[in-house]
Amino acid sequence: MSKKIIIADDNSFVLMYTGILLKRFEFQALPVKSGVEVLQQIALKGADAIMLDVHMQTMDGISVLRHLKDDKKTVDIPVIMISVDKSAETVNVCRELGCFDYLFKPIKIEMLHEVLQKCFYGKKGTDRKYIRVPFNKRAVVTYEGKSHELFVENISEGGIYVRKHEPLPVGSKVDIVISLEGGALVRSKGVVVHVNDLFGDFLKMSPGMAIQFSELGKQESEAFNQYVQKAIAKDLLEEQEEEVIEQ
Repeated sequence: MSKKIIIADDNSFVLMYTGILLKRFEFQALPVKSGVEVLQQIALKGADAIMLDVHMQTMDGISVLRHLKDDKKTVDIPVIMISVDKSAETVNVCRELGCFDYLFKPIKIEMLHEVLQKCFYGKKGTDRKYIRVPFNKRAVVTYEGKSHELFVENISEGGIYVRKHEPLPVGSKVDIVISLEGGALVRSKGVVVHVNDLFGDFLKMSPGMAIQFSELGKQESEAFNQYVQKAIAKDLLEEQEEEVIEQ
């Protein structure tokens, strides 16, 4: 089940676009427009994390943060403060009250994703989860001298998932060639880390295999990073009437 995140901001554009972005990160977003609504949502539905705008007209974020940290039932819920206010005084107050982190607006995509990964997986020592986006193009995967042209369902800076009715065994070492936008070829070595065979759950994942990059160069890594960020938020950046998220 996806993690549930309450987003509180009295700016409707921030709520809409941040909510869409969280959904694309595979989280469940619960948008509200005031601090009072945050407390109501927690009482009704609970939350795995909360994103709070510092300055809101009806019960500001600092007041909500103080209330959450004074209550034994909510003290352990991670709270991420978001604001255009970059003053050291405000940031220090929030940190002293126990916020998990403080992000400046406009919110940077990679920064938000990184903070959420630390929030949910950092204490468990879980490997970082990269931002994944649909790809729907072919890649050439070479294994033991034999090349296969396979459809890539999604990509990230960390690897790809390719469709194959007879996946290679977990641990298989492969060479990968992928063409990104503009026809630029990205080459990397990889290792199969997960397979979903023909008799797996079709509703969750097509038959195929997840390949983790094992030797991705700095230039290639940056190319994937730029592609993923552009793919996940280009439409948001073009559509919004005011800038709330940037690459």
